Amino acid sequence: MRSSGFLKTPLVASVLMLGATTALTVAVCANALAQTEPAQSKSRFDISAGSLSDALVVFSAQSRLQITSQAPALAGHRTNGLHGSFTAHEALARLLQGSGLSWRSVGSSAVQIVPATRSAAITLGPVRVGGTAARMSNPQAPYGPGEGFFVSHSTAATKTDTAIVDIPQSVYVIGRQQMDDLQPLNVDEVLRYMPGITDPMGGSGIPSINSHDIYQRGFQTDTFVDGLMTGVAPSTVEPFMLDRIEAMSGPASVMYGQAAPGGIINEDLKRPTEQAQHQFNVGFGSYGRYEGQFDSSGPLTKDGQLLYRVVAVGNTQGDQVQYVKYKRLIIQPALTWNIDNNTKLTLIGQYNYTPSLRYAAGGPAIGSLFPQKYGRYSPTV
Repeated sequence: MRSSGFLKTPLVASVLMLGATTALTVAVCANALAQTEPAQSKSRFDISAGSLSDALVVFSAQSRLQITSQAPALAGHRTNGLHGSFTAHEALARLLQGSGLSWRSVGSSAVQIVPATRSAAITLGPVRVGGTAARMSNPQAPYGPGEGFFVSHSTAATKTDTAIVDIPQSVYVIGRQQMDDLQPLNVDEVLRYMPGITDPMGGSGIPSINSHDIYQRGFQTDTFVDGLMTGVAPSTVEPFMLDRIEAMSGPASVMYGQAAPGGIINEDLKRPTEQAQHQFNVGFGSYGRYEGQFDSSGPLTKDGQLLYRVVAVGNTQGDQVQYVKYKRLIIQPALTWNIDNNTKLTLIGQYNYTPSLRYAAGGPAIGSLFPQKYGRYSPTV
């Protein structure tokens, strides 16, 4: 009986000791959890912008964390404030952002504000970059210079933006790049490189009154400028004033009214460009030819809503026949107003002063090239 009583006493003591240890462990864990909960769980923070020291006082009250710092470290610093749900550590990092200060934990329920070291990581806020995209001219617009020698769209047949491969008529376009490479002196010389067009009169490189003898599919053709008829005189416009020349073969009366059955020739004047560009050319040639060309274009406003272009040509030239002169001065201003993304208005004007326009002058073959009994004809007499 005594042995049995002796055994029961240590067993009861062990059970009591185990229960006390478990209770102490639970209490310690609960206390630690309660101490770390403010730093780990998200809470609602409403801290106004202003002095950093005042904001940290409000933060301490809302996060249940004790804040320690030396007063000089906070002097003169300000914060943008904080509004939203964050953990205590996230909220503190946002409050100190950009101040050159950092923090470190002191126990489980306190933090200390310290100067940031080079190795300390500073969380930066989001960086937002805004702007407007610049509008770029479409190199394959139905009007304009095109892109190199290739032109894919035209308004010649339908007066709308239509791909040339979808037009059930023959349309041939010479763009600005090709004209720059050819360096034609007049429109007649540009048209010589178009299929189905002939120039029986030939020419000496300068416009003349009867230089309109251009035939298209056997008919004397009509000339249009930006879709408006100018008659049968393509020499009224200098090639330098143009972005492109379009030749559409076949009947065109449905879109253009009365026109020759062989087709029409449409000349597109230069329009303002969204990118600034400036050009000045001078030249000289046979028979005392002198020429100056000027082209300036670009935006008038920073947003590109207003665009301008000024094109000017002045030239003078003699001829193999004495007293035959050719003089011309052309100034062509243009203004484009980009009203919105789908609407624009372009105004183009042209001043053309031609005090001397060459007549088709020439002498008979018999008497000039071939001698006759009455003497030899001289073009300088």
